[in-house]
Formats: sequence, C-alpha cells, structure tokens
Amino acid sequence: MSLAILLCAGLHIYSMMLPITTGGDEDIHSTPSLMILKNIGIYSERFFHLSPYAFIGLVTLLAIIALVILILLEKRLERKIAHHRRKLLILTIFLIFVFLGVYFYMLRNHPFDQALFKFPPLERITLIVPYSLFGVHEYVARLPSLIFSLLTAVFMFKLVGLYRDRWTATLAGALVIFIPPYFFYSSLNYPEAGGMLFVLMASFYFLRHARTLSYGDLLFSIFFLSLGVLYKRVVLVMWGVFGIYWLVNRIRGERWLSSSTYLKFVWIGLVPIIPHWITVRLFSDVHYFFDLSNWTTLKTATQNLTILPGQTTIPLFFLFAGGTIWALLKRRDNLTLYSLILFATYYVFWTSYFCIGDPRYMMSVFPSVVILAASFLGELRKNSKGKKVVSILAIFLVGFMIYKIPVNPVGKSFKYGSVFYFSYDEIYNYLKDNLKSRQKVGFASPITTAVGFYRYKFGLEHKLDFVFLSEDTLSDSEATHQYFEKENMKYLLVFYPKNYPFFSLDAYKRVENFVDSSENIFIEVRKSVQEYGVLWLGELK
Repeated sequence: MSLAILLCAGLHIYSMMLPITTGGDEDIHSTPSLMILKNIGIYSERFFHLSPYAFIGLVTLLAIIALVILILLEKRLERKIAHHRRKLLILTIFLIFVFLGVYFYMLRNHPFDQALFKFPPLERITLIVPYSLFGVHEYVARLPSLIFSLLTAVFMFKLVGLYRDRWTATLAGALVIFIPPYFFYSSLNYPEAGGMLFVLMASFYFLRHARTLSYGDLLFSIFFLSLGVLYKRVVLVMWGVFGIYWLVNRIRGERWLSSSTYLKFVWIGLVPIIPHWITVRLFSDVHYFFDLSNWTTLKTATQNLTILPGQTTIPLFFLFAGGTIWALLKRRDNLTLYSLILFATYYVFWTSYFCIGDPRYMMSVFPSVVILAASFLGELRKNSKGKKVVSILAIFLVGFMIYKIPVNPVGKSFKYGSVFYFSYDEIYNYLKDNLKSRQKVGFASPITTAVGFYRYKFGLEHKLDFVFLSEDTLSDSEATHQYFEKENMKYLLVFYPKNYPFFSLDAYKRVENFVDSSENIFIEVRKSVQEYGVLWLGELK
C-alpha cells in the first residue's frame, strides 16, 4: 500500500505544475479562496491585529489540537453522548444560530459574488492554508486534491479491511487511485478527490458502527458526511445510501440502535450544513436540474453504464461485473450489500440528472466498482490453488491501469472532460510590467478561462479589475469604442478557442472576427497563439 501511495504521488508531480486548465471549472475552484483570504486579512487585522497568514496559522494550529483531543477522548466522548443526548440536541440548535450569526456578520458588507457560492465553502477553506504557506502557484492550488487522493487509498484499505483480508484491502486501495479519470482530476483543483475521500471516511465509520453499534463511530460517520456535503454537494446522496442500508438491514432483522437515536444524529449532521444551504438559497443561482425522461429509453437509461468500461479500463470493469455476479450468488454480506446500494443510488441520481454521460459524474460509483472487483480477485486467490497466478494477475491489473493513467495529460485531457492546458504567462507578464495604476480591463471569452487565478499569481489583484463583456458588446465596433471611453478602459483582453470540440463554432468565430476587424479601435500589443486557443491583448487607440 505504501509503495502504491508513493508511486501515485510521484506520478502526479509533472501534471501538478501545468497551467490551470481552460474550458472547465478549475479557475472557479481556485480563485475564490484567494478572494476570501483577502477579506480574512481585513477582519484579522481589525479585530485581532494579526496578519491573515498569522491568523490562519493560529486557527490551523487550534484545529489540529482540537482534532488530536477528539481522537484521544473518543471513548469518553462516546459515553458522554450516550448519557447527554437531550443536552446535545439543545446545543445543536444553539450552535446553528451562533454559526448563522457569525457567518452573516462576517459577510454583511461583502458583495455576494457568485464565485463564492457556486461551490460549497469547505473547498474554499481547504485551499486557504496552502495558499498562505506556499503562495499562489498551480501546484499549491492542486495540493489538497493530491493529499485527498492519497488518503482515499488509505480509507479504501480500511473500509475493505473491515470485511476482507489484508491482500484484498491492499489491492482495493491501490486500484482506486489509479483509475484514469480519478487520477486525472486528482492532479487538478477539482473537488472529485475530496468528495470521494469523505464518502469513504463516512462509509468506514458507518459500517464499523453497524458492526459495533458504537456511538463514537456513528458520530464520526455523520461528522464526515456533513463535511463532505460542505466540500462537494453531491455527497448529500450518501444520506440516502445510509438510510437505504439501515432500512434493508432492519428488515433483515439485524440489530441497530433505536430509530430516535439516528434521528438525533441526523439533526447533529445538519448543524454545519444549514447555514450554507440558507445562503445558497438566498444569494446564489445554484440549481440541480433533473430530467426523468432519461429513463424512458434504454439508450439514455444505460448511457452512464456504457461509459464505465472506458473510464475504469476494460479489465477492471469485467472484474467488477464478475464480482457483482459472484457477490450476489456467493457473498451476500454487508460490504456487498453496501457497495450495491452505493452504486445503485448514485447511478439513479446521475441518470436522473439533466446532463448524462459526463465522465466526471460517474466517479461517484468508483468505490463500488473497486470493492466488488477486488473482492472477486481476493476470493479467487483464497479459494484456488493458483494463489501466485491470481497475485500476478492483480499486479498486471494495477500495472495496466498505471500504464493508462495520463501522467502527461497535455493533449489527452479531452478524453476526461472539456478542459485543456493554456499558458497565460506571456500576456500577464506584459500587464504586470505596464499597469502602473489600478485599471479596468475588458475581457471576453466564449468559454471559461483561468484569468482570475493568474490575476492573483502575478500580483495584479490591486491593479487589475476585469470587466466581463458579453458577445453582444463586441458585435459593434463603434459601440465597443464608445463603451471603453465611457468606462475609461484602456485594454481589451480576448480569449477565443480553436480546434476545441466542445463549443459552437459560430460562438467563438464571432469573437475571432471581432479581433481581426478591430485594428481601427485597438492596437495589438500581445497575442499568444497555442494549440487550442488564442489570447489577444489590445490597447485602445
């Protein structure tokens, strides 16, 4: 297991140094933490007379101390929970109002930027510490994803180890981090790695609670589930997984705590979630859209299933299929039941979603795929004379997956999503050298870019304010000229993709045509032409 983790970390190094990707959400995941860090500096200096870096360091230290105390007092805490459940319920109600009060007080004069609310707050908070320690760099923005990925292997090992032997648990831990799409997104600043980690952490403590009926394990499972929802919203589906598993096992006659106890713990789990959901409801445009018509045809109902072999690799998928059949016939234990419920619940959720067939979404079922595949190989190894043959087969499987992972993802990223790598250094170096005072710069692009992150990386957050322009603004040269003079803007920055298969050709052709025909308004000062896009900077005549 240690060798797999070290190898995984080493294979991530090159891709973590690449530019923040264009065409996806990596900039939106990377930049808001820098916005929050700036605001933390305002409050930490006003109330505590500390720099933001000293304040964050102090809070981090206190959080580590609290975690250590929590671990050391786990058994005593379990007894306290058992004897003071009513007081704990009252305390949670009080904490909700405290959290809401502090949260809204801190944000009372802050503009409600959609970038802050499009994704949950824990993802933002997680990035603040590495930014404070190491500065604004691509590898720093991606560092939490790498750490979460490696911890995913550890908790997959612990989870499978509850029901299977050490060999099977080790294989499962190694397989999960080398599934190609998961490896790819673990090298970017996306919440996929963290989301899977919280799913596995919550699952481990929940299944251990199911065996021991420990209050401590139940508390930790709810705690990590709540944190997971605050890191990646779709972890909310795990409430359904837990509920279905509990209900099925109650029907099967297994022993559990009283129903009222679980309702109280669910309430505890809602404490950290409620303030965020109130804020999202009031101030953001975040919505989930579902389309139940996806289930009306066999093609759309099975589309997410048909992409799994290409995502997980064909050998792993066939082992998963064989493991599922074997588990249903021969090994219908609680780990099998839980894995099947996890797979089915997320499959129903994503197939009911309006956008099906996205490789990123189906990563939610990877834990089930790995558990059932590894269990199948583990059973073959245990019950056959060819243990060495099965062990060699497992080594070849892991080796094949390592061969398939995108160690150098440049030119291969379209296989896993709509993102590509584009360097912004040339344009930003020019802006850094030539912006002498704070200026507004017009910016237009038909796709998402990484201009926000590089504004902070090059130290231009106090000099450069982007004014995002629509395509309509650029449709009339004379109107554009008048708008720039009215807004006292000097520069126009335009990004338009080329050879990009995920967007309407007409949409970025209009932007390209504007750039080509704007010589009467703007002087071209810099133009960066790369494989999948062009970044153009013009100065008003």
